[in-house]
Amino acid sequence: MKIDFIRVISFLLLTTLLANCTDNANNSTQSIPVLTTDMISNISSNSCVTGGKITSNGNSEITIKGIVWGINSNPTLTDFFTQDGVGNTNFTSSITNLQQNTTYYVRAYAINNIGISYGQEESFTTLQALEPSCLPSNLQNGILAFFPFTKGSINDFSGNKYHLTNNTSASAGIDRAGNTNCAFNFVKKNGDFLKYVNPTFINDFQTLPFSISLWYKPLATNWGFEVLIGRDFGLHCPDTSGQWSISLYDCRRPVFGINQYSLWDDYFNGNGCDKTTEDLSNVWQHLIVTCVGTDLKLYKNGVLTTVKPGTGCGTNIPTVNAGDLFLGKDYTGLLDDVIIYNR
Repeated sequence: MKIDFIRVISFLLLTTLLANCTDNANNSTQSIPVLTTDMISNISSNSCVTGGKITSNGNSEITIKGIVWGINSNPTLTDFFTQDGVGNTNFTSSITNLQQNTTYYVRAYAINNIGISYGQEESFTTLQALEPSCLPSNLQNGILAFFPFTKGSINDFSGNKYHLTNNTSASAGIDRAGNTNCAFNFVKKNGDFLKYVNPTFINDFQTLPFSISLWYKPLATNWGFEVLIGRDFGLHCPDTSGQWSISLYDCRRPVFGINQYSLWDDYFNGNGCDKTTEDLSNVWQHLIVTCVGTDLKLYKNGVLTTVKPGTGCGTNIPTVNAGDLFLGKDYTGLLDDVIIYNR
């Protein structure tokens, strides 16, 4: 299809340029189009969405427009492309059949009877293919931020550029598959954590639906209130740090707190807290939490907790849009593949 379309473009350009020779006076006021490339969104392991905005058609009707992309900078119509209609209106384009964990470069293009014009270049990296066995099917889109910690990176791989910062000694570690520099390691006594300042992209989580998926491996067997991920900081009733948090507490059991409610994992070893802590330490575990207001759910290793959300605090501390996003605050252990969803 790529070769046939290039032939069509070549034919159109040839015929329109020949036609121009008969009307030089009119062509003196015409030029190639002017357009911009939209930011990349809805990035998955094999697709994304972008588009273009037509600033000027060059006083000549646009006959073809779309997106070009490739793995090298400054892609053209000799690379891959979409066809997204004709005319002078802005357009949206879906790019599919991409390779996972690959960096692509994209540009919008438009053609009129003068020639071809390209918008500015944008780039993005596709996600690692998510593991269906670990994620419910309804959580495989709507990604706000994705932190796989690949090669020790603390960048957001969703394409939304919510990159974390690290001003502590937190460092890359070994992931659950044994790959070096593919998870992140935190030590509580060193004050380790990662942070995103002023995270407006997670505003209104107290009312809007959201979900978070992450892998964690608590190290050693000491426990306190350990924040895996949360907004703002400071322990308060009920079992929450800051505005909301996913944490380990009370024998290192997972607990999710928001909107004056908390929801616990239901595991407890009948031989007591020390044995429970031992069971839950030094092993990789997977958590998913979902939230719509006070409708909270917590899955550990794919199993929904049987515990119901609880409240009962005497002091009313509402969840608000305040504070930074923290990962690994007061935590000793590893985190990997942290994904925040808007659903």
